[in-house]
Amino acid sequence: MKEFLNFVPMLSFFIFYKIYDIFIASEVLIFTSAMTLIINYIVYRECSILNLISFILICIFGTSTVLFHNTLFIKLKITILYCTLSLILLLSQFCAHTPLIKYLFQKHINLPIHLWYQLNLIWSVFFMMCGLINFYIAYYLSENTWIFFKVFVLTIITVIFSLGNFLYIIYMLK
Repeated sequence: MKEFLNFVPMLSFFIFYKIYDIFIASEVLIFTSAMTLIINYIVYRECSILNLISFILICIFGTSTVLFHNTLFIKLKITILYCTLSLILLLSQFCAHTPLIKYLFQKHINLPIHLWYQLNLIWSVFFMMCGLINFYIAYYLSENTWIFFKVFVLTIITVIFSLGNFLYIIYMLK
């Protein structure tokens, strides 16, 4: 249920984009993101830092999209989020005692430290690539193409990439 709840803002954005336009969809995205944060806190007593950062960026870029009537703001939100995550992961890779990915997931899985460093670097590259591809699509291709990419392609790629990481972990632990 909790994982599905995190998809509600994106699905709402897509539906309202198809019915109305990107500006109404951006307003709905801000509202549903806020509601998702509140529901997550009330029901599960948690507010992940990633969801909070994403919400702040949605508020900044969604509001800018609506106020300035410029779609580039909302289109670049995911690029900024992904590139920022990539850089933070890279910084933790080389400047911290523990890679960030370990800090985020050590409650769920126990891995040797070298695997944490590998996964940290792999996710950093993945986020950077997704951010750069989003930038290209947002800037050079049509709005419909970007919406399709953001809602469906990025989601599918992330799920496949996550499954690939899971298989990689299993393989490395043999």
